[in-house]
Amino acid sequence: MARVFRMDYAGTGDYGTQSIRVWCTAAVTAGDWIAIDSNDTTNPSALEGWSFVTADSGVEGDYDTIGVAMDTTTAAGFVTVQIAGRYDGANVADAVTLGQNLVISTTAGRAAAVAAEGTSSRIIGKALSAGDANNDANVWIFPHPAFV
Repeated sequence: MARVFRMDYAGTGDYGTQSIRVWCTAAVTAGDWIAIDSNDTTNPSALEGWSFVTADSGVEGDYDTIGVAMDTTTAAGFVTVQIAGRYDGANVADAVTLGQNLVISTTAGRAAAVAAEGTSSRIIGKALSAGDANNDANVWIFPHPAFV
């Protein structure tokens, strides 16, 4: 079953981060953006909870991205996802520059600048540093409305 198992509202340093532990239906890499899996037909009801996947710009990514994975898994399993606050080393396009608003990109698990992807998606965060050659940047995660 897919259930949110823990919400941690304790701050980390001065950044006031929040994280939850969720069930992901496939492998996840730390730093990837995670979304509600709207295509999961095995755990569809609110009574059973939600399943999660690596976000992309499909149905689940545009509006249902919840945060950034803090763990790496090689198969389906539980993952801690940071849902608000500063995250260092998030998966972003290397073209992202400091201060840009972020949306989910067409590459699974990666965010891109709003200008690169258009404005029809929910803004999921802000770049606190430029994207590098490894597609990493420090970001501020904007909380998803379902988790605030």
